[in-house]
Amino acid sequence: MNFKTKLFTSMVILPSLLFSSVELNDNSCATPYNIPQLSNISDDVTYSDDYSNKHSKDIYLSFNTAVDGNFSMELLKDNDKKMKYQLFMGNSCSALTLVQEPNFAYTHNVNLQVVANQDYIIKIVKHSNGNSRYNIAYSFIANSEEVIHGHTLPPEPDPVLNNSTLLGVDSNDNGVRDDVERWIYHTYKDKHPIHVDIMMQGARGYKLVLEMPDRAKEIDENVTAYVHCAGYYQYCVDDPDINETRLVDEEEDLVSKYFEKMVYFNTPERMSAYNQYNHLLSGGVYPMTWCDKRKAYCDFNTSKYEEQ
Repeated sequence: MNFKTKLFTSMVILPSLLFSSVELNDNSCATPYNIPQLSNISDDVTYSDDYSNKHSKDIYLSFNTAVDGNFSMELLKDNDKKMKYQLFMGNSCSALTLVQEPNFAYTHNVNLQVVANQDYIIKIVKHSNGNSRYNIAYSFIANSEEVIHGHTLPPEPDPVLNNSTLLGVDSNDNGVRDDVERWIYHTYKDKHPIHVDIMMQGARGYKLVLEMPDRAKEIDENVTAYVHCAGYYQYCVDDPDINETRLVDEEEDLVSKYFEKMVYFNTPERMSAYNQYNHLLSGGVYPMTWCDKRKAYCDFNTSKYEEQ
C-alpha cells in the first residue's frame, strides 16, 4: 500500500520581538505548544493552521501518524528580511535534539521517517531583530510494507533521532535496533534464513553492551552466545551422528568486525560503551566451547532447521 497525503499550510510570522539575547542551542520545550497538534495523519487529510502566538520566538509542530511513513516539512522565507533560525526534533519535550545550527538559509527541508502512533515534535527557534515571514508546508507519504523471509521490516528510522541515544529506535520492540534489523535482513536475504536468526541473536546480545558495559564479565556469555551458535552450524555438523547439515559456509564471516564497528556500534558514544566492555574483559581466559555444547547457545528455535 503506497499512498500520499499532502498537508499544506501557510504561517505568517508578524514582527518579532527583539531576540538578541536568545540563548543558542536551547532545547527546552514549552507546553502547551503554540501550534495545534496534527494527530493520526493517515490519508486524504488537509490541514488549515490557525497559528495565533506570532510573537513567540519558538514555533512548534507536534504530530503523530496512524501509519508508518515519511513526514516532510518545507520552510520557505517569503521576504528579504534576514531571520536566523534553528531546528530541533524529538519524540517529547524532554528529548529534543538540535538538527540545524543557526542558519540564514531561505529554505529548509525536514524529512522524518515516522512510526505509527509515535509522537514527534519539531521546534523552530527564531533569532531575529526584524519582521520576517515564513511559509511552511507539510506532506506525508505512507510506507509500503517491506517483507523479507515472511518478516515485516520496521521502517528505516530517522538517523538523527536514532543516533541521539545509545539504544536508538526499536519500533517493533524486538530487542534489535531498527537500522540494524534492516541491515541484517537485507544483507542475508539471499542466504539460508538461519543467517538472519544468528545475526539477530548477535544484535540482541550487543544491546547488553550498550545497557551495562561496566558488567562485562557478567554479560559476556550472553553477548558472545551467537558466536558459539554460528560455530555449530559452520563447523560442527555434517557428521553421520548429527542430523543437521552445514547451513553456514566455513568461509562465512558472520562474526565480523564490520558488523560490530560499522553497523552496530556506529557512533562514538556506542563505540565508547563497546571499548569499556572490551577493556574490562582484557586479561581474562575465555575458552572455546566444544561442538556438543555449541548448539545450546542458540536462543532461537533450531528444530525448524533440522532434517526430518
